[in-house]
Amino acid sequence: MRIVVVGGGKIGKGLTEMLSDEKIDVVLIEEDEKRAEELAEQLDALVLHGDATEKEVLKDADMEKCDALVAVTGDDKTNLIVCETAESLDVKKVVSRVNETGNEELFRKSGIPSLVNTTVSTIMEFKKALEGGRQAFGLFGGGAEIAELYVKPESKIINRTVESLLKDGIVVVSIKRKDKLILPRQKTEIREKDLTAVCIPAKGKRKLERLFGV
Repeated sequence: MRIVVVGGGKIGKGLTEMLSDEKIDVVLIEEDEKRAEELAEQLDALVLHGDATEKEVLKDADMEKCDALVAVTGDDKTNLIVCETAESLDVKKVVSRVNETGNEELFRKSGIPSLVNTTVSTIMEFKKALEGGRQAFGLFGGGAEIAELYVKPESKIINRTVESLLKDGIVVVSIKRKDKLILPRQKTEIREKDLTAVCIPAKGKRKLERLFGV
């Protein structure tokens, strides 16, 4: 199976890592040259620098040979153009991130039914959408697990950064802090009383419980 991921941000990187771990052939396209170089060093996947809204860039990724494309940039307009271009190249399955809930209808009118709204969703939903039918949402699959955990006073992750938790195999997808939803960056620190959504390999569950004090 061969999948193209467009967008090398936190979600794109996490999804690429997850798919690569399952021995799936992944091509990641990132528009920022410096970020693309960083990802090429960090990931076990082919990373291409380019603007995926341009048909030639997608052709460079051998879209004709791909089974699916996932657009996960932080810009809905970019994701929509990428998906429409992929469909014009007869890609079997197209999945898109939607950053603004109000834009979902625009994607559907363009014939793109497999959407993941990142204001309420997580990396695993992209994985499930790739595995399932035209739309799929879920928390488990592919040897990975999503957990939503409350950060207690005794938790060992208090004041640790999201980046540092990657070393423990923990991808922090979102943080709810005082009724505010935070999509964390690498330097975002975990605080007491945070409600965190994290993605981990199934085998890492005990380590997660130990760090959170569950």
